[in-house]
Amino acid sequence: MLLCQPAIADDLDDLKATVMKMSQAVNTGDVETLFACLDDNMAKFEPEDGIPHVLNKDIKERVKQGFIKWYETHIYMGMWHKPEFRVIGNTGLVWGLVEVTVVNKNSGIAQKSFLKFSQTFVKSEGKWFCVFNHQSPIPSTLTLP
Repeated sequence: MLLCQPAIADDLDDLKATVMKMSQAVNTGDVETLFACLDDNMAKFEPEDGIPHVLNKDIKERVKQGFIKWYETHIYMGMWHKPEFRVIGNTGLVWGLVEVTVVNKNSGIAQKSFLKFSQTFVKSEGKWFCVFNHQSPIPSTLTLP
């Protein structure tokens, strides 16, 4: 069992580094880096319709182009609050709270929201890929730690 612990610690560190890279990419509008971390068949749960959506390669490219266009008119700033990380085999789990501010570049209007999120990653060929993402709004009356 002791022989496995360094690999688990390395996997956990790698997962945290991947999540930080994705977070920085979202906050800076670096769509290329963000989408390089997403699995080609990633599922995304949309609370608005309650249906998981799967991004295959073709849909993923269209969604990527939509993100590029969105970043032309918006600034996204997300700040995580005490995210949790777990690695079980080749599966990584991340969950927690995030405070999000979105600014419309044209109007200057900013909207703030608080979300709970969960993400599932799979390690393949030495790299973590996000295979599932879920975010749901939480009441704005809550204060984050």
